[in-house]
Amino acid sequence: MEQRLLKRFHTEFSVGFLGDLLDGKGQLLDLSTGGCRVQGGGPIKTSLYLHLFLHPPRAHNPVKVELAAVRWTSGTEFGVEFIRVSPDQQQRLQELLKVIELRPGSAQTQASEGWTAQRQGAAASGPEPSRMQDILDTLYDRWG
Repeated sequence: MEQRLLKRFHTEFSVGFLGDLLDGKGQLLDLSTGGCRVQGGGPIKTSLYLHLFLHPPRAHNPVKVELAAVRWTSGTEFGVEFIRVSPDQQQRLQELLKVIELRPGSAQTQASEGWTAQRQGAAASGPEPSRMQDILDTLYDRWG
């Protein structure tokens, strides 16, 4: 089984993608600093290059990935590797992943056959829900 070098986290928010003769939307299922797994958007082929627009809840502006390559497809799901992300967008992505990691009940996912998510430990620890809302509000205010 392939071992991932980067932590991958379960997410559930929308993503837009744009490529040559391709414009679509989908659901972001897993996210790391190096790539993501997307569901939806119709037939996607491996080796396509895309621009991605990640839309976290309540964020006014998407997190933008300038260039991503489709590395695998399976039914309506596909995985992309981030090839080029500007430094400011990379910082936003890292901040977003930190919030996801701290989220109460967050489940870090690991790649396994079938891309199934596995819980790490019995319960994820994180800030209280009210503190979590403060963290999210600060993050989204900073992003404008």
